[in-house]
Amino acid sequence: MKKDFIEILKLNQKDVEMLSPLDENLLGKMDEISEIFNVIEIDNKVVAFILAFRNGCEYWSDNYNWFNNHYTNFIYIDRIVIDENYRKQGIGQKLYENIFEYAVKNNYDLVCAEIDIEPEYNYSSIKFHEKMGFEEVGTRISKKTITVSLQTKEID
Repeated sequence: MKKDFIEILKLNQKDVEMLSPLDENLLGKMDEISEIFNVIEIDNKVVAFILAFRNGCEYWSDNYNWFNNHYTNFIYIDRIVIDENYRKQGIGQKLYENIFEYAVKNNYDLVCAEIDIEPEYNYSSIKFHEKMGFEEVGTRISKKTITVSLQTKEID
């Protein structure tokens, strides 16, 4: 088991209503197939993580599969979680900039993500993604009750 898994699972659980549940087994499988799994530690404490997948991998997420059916050369940000005590300090921006740099270096065309918009509109995430250069390319109903905004950012 990755040494940070316990702290990562705790962070995910705090925001599970905007994410999806994770357990140790599922996180291990995601770690194996992810393209990017970055963790930020401050004072030896995990305060943030981001998980992203490349197009064409064997990831089972319906939102990921929507992008996989519409695009051919992308990195999909599945989740980013930042401890509530460390938000609004530029950590999310740093994690996304690292993804963008990776995408440029590895010749990806797009970075993709989705944001909940119904039943609970995630205003701060929408604003953050706008600031980072994302644009909505569609919407879909996820988990039968949640509408998500499907967003992409073109990589130059």
